[in-house]
Amino acid sequence: MRILLVTEAWEPGEAPGEAVHADTTVTIGLPKVGLLAPEALPYVGNLEVVSIGIPEELVKPLACPREFIADVEVRQAFARRPRSAHKGLYGHVLLLGGAVGYTGAISLATRAALRSGVGLVTTVTPEPLFPLVAGAAPEAMIHPGPATEIGSLSAGAWTAWQARMAEFNAIVLGPGMTRHRDTLALVRAVLKEFPRPVLLDADALNVLEGHPDWIARSAGPVVITPHPGELARLLGMTVAEIQANRERAAQRAAELTGAVVVLKGAGTVVTAPGRTPAINLTGNPGMASGGIGDVLAGLIGGFLAQGLPPFTAACAGVYLHGRAGDNAAWHKSQVGITAGDVLDELPYVFRDIGVR
Repeated sequence: MRILLVTEAWEPGEAPGEAVHADTTVTIGLPKVGLLAPEALPYVGNLEVVSIGIPEELVKPLACPREFIADVEVRQAFARRPRSAHKGLYGHVLLLGGAVGYTGAISLATRAALRSGVGLVTTVTPEPLFPLVAGAAPEAMIHPGPATEIGSLSAGAWTAWQARMAEFNAIVLGPGMTRHRDTLALVRAVLKEFPRPVLLDADALNVLEGHPDWIARSAGPVVITPHPGELARLLGMTVAEIQANRERAAQRAAELTGAVVVLKGAGTVVTAPGRTPAINLTGNPGMASGGIGDVLAGLIGGFLAQGLPPFTAACAGVYLHGRAGDNAAWHKSQVGITAGDVLDELPYVFRDIGVR
């Protein structure tokens, strides 16, 4: 493993000549602006900040164009659980998704929600998938929903569940849903009627192509978790335009939707209207495989149901998700890890950062 120690960094983030391509960069005191720039990512790897005791009152007034998601802030998001804790204290999340051929997506999202610490998980998936999803996540409450002619979730699924909206603290929409017209009807109904946090991922975003304003009119807070292609479709841009300035693209999406935006990729960007973009540098190239995003969606959804503010839930989710991927790569190699490996590392990541 290549480790680089940094006391200062070029503000633009560009390497002025030959530079180490580090697996981990350790920086002293505070993260440096240049280390978080997109141009720096190939050289920085994971970023660790080592405290040297700079008083907090001297740090708070400092202005910076971007923030770094660090373990100390993530740890502070989770209160220690009392001995008298019970599942009713930790929320109930509803997941809607899945289709024939995409059983794994909703199964992984459900299992990730279970690993988030949420009290209860309910998943509604098309009736043909029901036995498979129920077998994959026995700790969750899995319910069969009406299916379309292609085996995706019918819009009628919401008709059956909207009377129970008060039971749920958050909803996750999107994993494995397909772009069927009923998906669009389902997404729009949930956004219009559900007053608590909603997370939109994958096809729940794809069916909103060119219509970020539909998210802006939602009844409750929204978190969106697009990869560059999904964000390009939502905003009517190209992937190249998104990648040319990821922070600006994420901020534009936040302004148009009013949502917390999680732009996935190397150096995941988390932002919201009026917020400085936060950059996450946990994770590794081995996580560029199917199902990884479904794990992230379920994890953040579980945090939302526990009552974490949407921006905090998103930052905690991407940090812990990436760190679980790093643990998996350490044990099994980057090339060989799967989404299931990342999911299985989540409990150990909570332990490592001191959450009990």
